[in-house]
Amino acid sequence: MFFFENKVFFFLNRFPFVEPPDMVAIDSALLRLQEQAALSTIDCSITSIGSMLARLPVDVSIGKMLIFACIFQVK
Repeated sequence: MFFFENKVFFFLNRFPFVEPPDMVAIDSALLRLQEQAALSTIDCSITSIGSMLARLPVDVSIGKMLIFACIFQVK
């Protein structure tokens, strides 16, 4: 599992969850965010596009599509 090798694990381990999430689900989410270039593959830090995606109230793939549509001035 990728999840146990990064700083996200240590943060989530200390967070006072009422019911902690499944580690497999977290690992899957982190990998998906890396595939979408929202997180760095090296240290799981947020990337520039990840910062923009965090502000959008939509799914990551739709948000990425919207961002690139604006960049390339798609009408």
